[in-house]
Amino acid sequence: MNIKLNNRYINELLEYEKVQNGLYIVATPIGNLGDITLRSLKILSCVDLILCEDTRISKKLTNKYGIKTQLKPFHKFNSTNSIPLIIKKLQAGLSIAIISDAGTPIISDPGSDLIKICDEKKLMYFHYLVHLQLYQATFCQVLLKNLLCLEVFFQDIKMKL
Repeated sequence: MNIKLNNRYINELLEYEKVQNGLYIVATPIGNLGDITLRSLKILSCVDLILCEDTRISKKLTNKYGIKTQLKPFHKFNSTNSIPLIIKKLQAGLSIAIISDAGTPIISDPGSDLIKICDEKKLMYFHYLVHLQLYQATFCQVLLKNLLCLEVFFQDIKMKL
């Protein structure tokens, strides 16, 4: 069975266009590279630079989709020296995306420090998140809550015996 998609429309969505200057926070798929959104692909293709945790990991994503934007490492070991340089590039009018190896940048990496400084300096920043991740996070939260309740329930029964 052939899948019928409107490839012309998809290609139009992905056509290059200069994006607004600023920092773009782009979530990447957790596990399946096919879970990325078209909008995220377009942003990664159209910005001047992509900041990433590990260029070797991020190359897998950019190579799969033919994204030619330059990758620069940005992680906890180089963030102190990198942030001032990134801020200068943003002030000079560049558009920069920040991604993590998997998931949403800024949750457990130095992206939050970068965004804080962007906010202080009144530099624009935008977020493009994979909506499925919100669902996954909610699901995990509910699952953990239920498991915790179950554990407390069994401990309570044990104490009564």
